[in-house]
Amino acid sequence: MQDSLVIKSDLKYFLAQLNAERIRRGEKALTIRQIAEETGLATSTLTSLTTNKAKGIQFETLSALCRYFKVSPQKILKYIPDKDEEAW
Repeated sequence: MQDSLVIKSDLKYFLAQLNAERIRRGEKALTIRQIAEETGLATSTLTSLTTNKAKGIQFETLSALCRYFKVSPQKILKYIPDKDEEAW
């Protein structure tokens, strides 16, 4: 059994990139609170995903984020190989 978590949220990095693009276009940056209100997801859920403190993610949550941002899951999650595994 592996002790390490090999899939992590990349939401913080994704959101930073998205907000940088929005600001370049003269739009306001998205906030966690705004995303929560518009998706119906809990602010605490989004915060735990952006700080990588989440121990997991429900498919409904992942689906809501993918719909909201119009992206596939690999934009929001990243695979971190265990130190004993080779990177792909």
